[in-house]
Amino acid sequence: MFAFQTGSLPLVSLLLLVLFILVFLIFEVRARAALRRALTDEIDSCVQSRLGALVGDILRQSEEARRQLAAFATLHREAQERKNGFDSHLGSAKEEIEKLLSEIRATAAEAAKFAPATAALEWTPPETLLRLAVQAPDWPAAAGHLSRIDRENATSRDFQSAGDICADRAIYAKALEFYKLAADKDPENFAARAELLALTAEFRAAERAESLQVLHDLVAQNLTHPLYGSDIEKRYFRAMISLGRHREWSEFCEAQLKQPLPRAVQSALLRHLALCWQKLGRQEEAIATCDAALKLSPEDSEVLALYSRLLLHAKKYEESYRMAVRLLQRNPASTRNYMLLAEIQERRIGRPAARDLLKRALQWASAKEQFEIEDYQAKLAALDELSQTMPATQPQIIQA
Repeated sequence: MFAFQTGSLPLVSLLLLVLFILVFLIFEVRARAALRRALTDEIDSCVQSRLGALVGDILRQSEEARRQLAAFATLHREAQERKNGFDSHLGSAKEEIEKLLSEIRATAAEAAKFAPATAALEWTPPETLLRLAVQAPDWPAAAGHLSRIDRENATSRDFQSAGDICADRAIYAKALEFYKLAADKDPENFAARAELLALTAEFRAAERAESLQVLHDLVAQNLTHPLYGSDIEKRYFRAMISLGRHREWSEFCEAQLKQPLPRAVQSALLRHLALCWQKLGRQEEAIATCDAALKLSPEDSEVLALYSRLLLHAKKYEESYRMAVRLLQRNPASTRNYMLLAEIQERRIGRPAARDLLKRALQWASAKEQFEIEDYQAKLAALDELSQTMPATQPQIIQA
């Protein structure tokens, strides 16, 4: 139809139509090209901005990585320096250890020259080793002697003595070991068993209740035994006092005193009961109990000493003085008895009498007692100086 119509149009109109179509096509192509260029420019702009931001982030991260790498390098350098220092100290320590080892080897070689040639000559009787341990100046030396005890041939008494040495030096773990050996060697060695149980109760809290119960039964069953009854009762008493179980101990004593017991056993229980009352602050009951013990054992030095001190604390100076004199008559070479009498005389008639008694006490004093006497004398001298400044501090004479 279009061809028919165009065939019927004049030539000019046809040309115009063709020209119009060509112009339209040209403008359409140009418009699309412009649109493409605009779109391309916009895309390029977005890509450039995104690329710029990405490059900025990369640069920042690169700078941060560079800083962290520098910090790591610094830490690595410091660690290397410390490692070098440690290696240097370790090398020096190794050299010192090698030097000490060489000295030890040389000393051992020298000592070997003086060692016995045969095993028979190296054996030393336990009694000798125990005596050397008692005389040792310090614990390492004593431990060296005790370690040489022949455990196969040593008796239960030897092990008990070794435990006593350890306990005297406050090496309680080793004392427990020896007391265990003594009790295992001879189950009838009740003294060693009592020491083992008492030390276990004192220093092993987890086993305390069981140990005290076994020790309680052991003492109650053997209280009247003529050989070891008194010793295990005293050890039980010391354990209970050290653990602060004064109430339980007083109940034990009162329960035992209700039974028919020998006078010596009753006296010991009463003396310990009086000490318990004293610890509990019940002075009057302590004095009455001590008086009862003294009636059973009038010449018991321990009862006399305790009774005299209780009376002194109760300010019954005349009665305390009479007990102390009786005590001194029983043992006139006892430093402790003189010191007790000096303390009583200081309160009773004044410091000069105490000073004279302290001078006598020095004749039999040990090193520890000598130190205590010197300390007491210094206290008396200080009181004399103070009395010159303050006359009211002069001792008051108490008439008999």
